[in-house]
This record gives sequence, structure tokens and C-alpha cells, in this order.
Amino acid sequence: MATEEKRKEEIKKAFFDYAAHNELSAFDTPGYFARQILPDAPFFAKANVITDLIESGIMVIRGDRWFIRK
Repeated sequence: MATEEKRKEEIKKAFFDYAAHNELSAFDTPGYFARQILPDAPFFAKANVITDLIESGIMVIRGDRWFIRK
């Protein structure tokens, strides 16, 4: 279980690093981002982490942009 949590934290860090350097569009899907970050990590693990960020309210959509709450 610790390995899964560690993987999730690595994916979150990679996603936030990606988001810090790239504009996030509401028209992109979690799958798009999952393909862009950590190419060796499992696709569904990455998509699930991003979906969790959206569902938890950490990532929100306003207009056509995604924002990350700090």
C-alpha cells in the first residue's frame, strides 16, 4: 500500500510541475494530461490522480481554463 501512495504522490508532484509550466485548458481531459506526464507510470493511475484532484476541488474549471487551488 505504501508503494501505491508513493506513486500517487510522485504523480501529483509531476502533474503540479507540468501545470506550473503549461496552460491548462478545460477542453483537455484527464487522459490528455495522463499521456503527457511520467510516461513510464501506468496511464490509469495518472488519470485517477487527476480525476481525484478535480473531484476534491483542488482543480476547478472556470470558463475555459483549469485552476489549481493552493
